[in-house]
Amino acid sequence: MAVITFRTLKSELASALECGKVPEKNVREISSQLKSENKRSFTVVVVLVSVFAVLAAAFLIYMFVIDEVMREQMLTWIIGTVVLLAAIFGLCYLAFVGLIKRQFNSALKSGYPNLYDECKI
Repeated sequence: MAVITFRTLKSELASALECGKVPEKNVREISSQLKSENKRSFTVVVVLVSVFAVLAAAFLIYMFVIDEVMREQMLTWIIGTVVLLAAIFGLCYLAFVGLIKRQFNSALKSGYPNLYDECKI
């Protein structure tokens, strides 16, 4: 059985940020740490989706060479593959980068509106 995991902000940290209980120095450190983690995660997402795109392209080329019917429907298959790759990228981005970014920025905006522009991810 497969388990899907999402990167999220810890609930204790989110509530402390929303209430303004974290020192400003620590907020800046947390922000910079999350920015570097998100950059690394984004790179991983791009690499994974790129590998999948290369594999999908190789499969499509192989099928176009082998099957006459595929050649007739080439545009449909290419558009479908591009849409599938975009959906995979969007879901991976949401799971590894987007959720934690939204949670942190939301908590930061409510607890530290003066630091929001400086520390948002």
